[in-house]
Amino acid sequence: MIGIVSRKDLLKVTLGNPSAPSMLISMVMTRQPNIITIGPEDTVFEAARRLITHQIDSLPVVIPSNPIGEPQRIEVVGRITKTNMTSTLLDLASEL
Repeated sequence: MIGIVSRKDLLKVTLGNPSAPSMLISMVMTRQPNIITIGPEDTVFEAARRLITHQIDSLPVVIPSNPIGEPQRIEVVGRITKTNMTSTLLDLASEL
């Protein structure tokens, strides 16, 4: 993963910019290392904390993917969103 495009990224570039539809995604996306991620071994609490702290709508779930001798890379294996976080919290509350 080298970048991600969020709603905020798209809003920033499109507001008042008539050439926005023809812009390359590489000019719009948030690049590493400015992307907030989470690992599959992290907790639901930690995912919620990162979503709120960084005021973002989703977190890519990533794992290291480094063949020996190559630069550090990460592989996206999932995504946590505010929607599925809310669904999880509702499920937990209904168990009480």
